[in-house]
Amino acid sequence: NEDLPEFKNISVNVSNANVEIEPSTDGKYGIELALVIYEDEFVTHDVHDVSTLLVQIEEPHNSRSVSEDFSKVTQYVKITIPEDAYENFVLLSSNGEITIDLANEKQKKLAVTTSNDEIELKNVTGPDISLTTSNGAIVLEHVEGDVIHALTSNDTIQLLHSSLETSAELITSNDDVEIVLNGAVSDFTIDAGTSNGNIYIDDTKYDTSAIMKGGSKSLIISTSNSDIHISFQ
Repeated sequence: NEDLPEFKNISVNVSNANVEIEPSTDGKYGIELALVIYEDEFVTHDVHDVSTLLVQIEEPHNSRSVSEDFSKVTQYVKITIPEDAYENFVLLSSNGEITIDLANEKQKKLAVTTSNDEIELKNVTGPDISLTTSNGAIVLEHVEGDVIHALTSNDTIQLLHSSLETSAELITSNDDVEIVLNGAVSDFTIDAGTSNGNIYIDDTKYDTSAIMKGGSKSLIISTSNSDIHISFQ
């Protein structure tokens, strides 16, 4: 664990490691690194321009071979920040899970990209939320967003117990999409499509396509070979 000076923006670029962001319990800014297969000289982290935390593996391919000693060790970057200190997050990873669990403080922008692993957001509020992975689930729970984009493949997308101000576009393949939103179905214009599956909007079942013109909020959902479940609370 290492205490850091104050920052409001986070930029992370790592590979083969999980990334976790969560509120601190003591009001401090901190970082914990467990990057066992990388030489220290290739891993940098610092607060730049007073406000931005940069974490980067400069040469991710120049790493030690993973021996049996390291094969069962999960690499991770864990960042902790006080509850009302967030503005912009840009997280880029590969082959690692990204987990963000905050305290409903509003960010200006949150952009998360990884591959071959899951993205999980909890208690996040922001006008612009963009999530991209492949071969991994995207799970959003208790999220409040103006605009939400979520793109993956071969795994599920879940948007649960959340609020949407403007639009959401959720695209995957070969797995279900599950949506539970605050509000009423009449608040939304819905364009949902699948193949070899069904679409369920509240208690109504549709075949492979459902287009409903309603309110000003927009839902665009697409998958294949699986079902889409949409409900409102």
